[in-house]
Amino acid sequence: MRRRSAHPAFTLLELVVVVVVLGLIVAIAIPRVSRGAENAMLRRLHADTIALQTAIDLYAAEHDGRSPAFDPDGNIDTDHGAIAARLTGRTDARGNLTPAGRFGSYLRSVPQNPYTVCPSIRIDGTTTPQDCSWRLDTAKNTVRSDHTNSPLDDLHSGH
Repeated sequence: MRRRSAHPAFTLLELVVVVVVLGLIVAIAIPRVSRGAENAMLRRLHADTIALQTAIDLYAAEHDGRSPAFDPDGNIDTDHGAIAARLTGRTDARGNLTPAGRFGSYLRSVPQNPYTVCPSIRIDGTTTPQDCSWRLDTAKNTVRSDHTNSPLDDLHSGH
């Protein structure tokens, strides 16, 4: 006859079963959490793209159809900082930045692309210091993610 210990303990078999069950739970949970994070990034990208496109559309509506990519003289301005300033600051009817301007601001700040983590805007394929974030097509006056594998690349083309 075996003597019972005064201190009950788990057997090796019980510990192995607990570790296996915990391993199964982790194996099921990690892919779900990863998909959830990817879906959250995709939803954020979609919302930020819509917000940026809306700001560009409002700017164009108040500036005779001209994109914020155009300077007050009507030339394409490839300086992403100037474009961001036109969207986040106050402008007059020609697009000159002025605190007394009656138009704007359209955004508090240019949103960061969640995939590239920077808030710059490329104009018609020009490069930015980080070469990332958003692309503004001045012919169509549309903005798209500059993330090359973005699932939202065709957001404005209806796909």
